[in-house]
Amino acid sequence: MIAEAATRERNAAGLREQLATWVEFLREQKPDSDLHYLGDMDMVLREGRPYESVKWTTWRGTGYRRGPERRCFSNAFDLALQHYPELDYVEGFATTGLIGVHHAWCATPDGRVVDPTWREVTREDRPVDSWAYLGIPLDLDWVSGRLFRQDTYGIFGENGADLWKAPLPEEARA
Repeated sequence: MIAEAATRERNAAGLREQLATWVEFLREQKPDSDLHYLGDMDMVLREGRPYESVKWTTWRGTGYRRGPERRCFSNAFDLALQHYPELDYVEGFATTGLIGVHHAWCATPDGRVVDPTWREVTREDRPVDSWAYLGIPLDLDWVSGRLFRQDTYGIFGENGADLWKAPLPEEARA
């Protein structure tokens, strides 16, 4: 458990460093940008918070079947909206120990990850307790409105380029 916590801290620091390196690269490429955020990574670094990765069974047992792989945005949104409204829908970046990827998950009010997509089966040297998550909890009504208008899951990425122009609106936050 102590080893997993140390690995999680190292992975979280590595994730922040990866995002910060990319944001610095963008700053060099666009020194005169009038955008408030230089993309999703910048927004998540400035507005996001870390989340604690825990084994699925420590949250609520094994009663919920995970969603399909590679559909994290719809899996997390559906889990929070249709099954467990006490969970926050979160978008941001996560890593199992290698590189950070754009990802969505749910979280408990105390910041524990409930990830309906990523499987806990991974290499022995990357236990789920060491995974790192950094993201922004989003209001489900606000997310629903955007999803309806854009007709696809996922708020950030190409769908969220309009969010880079000004600070994230308060009504967007969970």
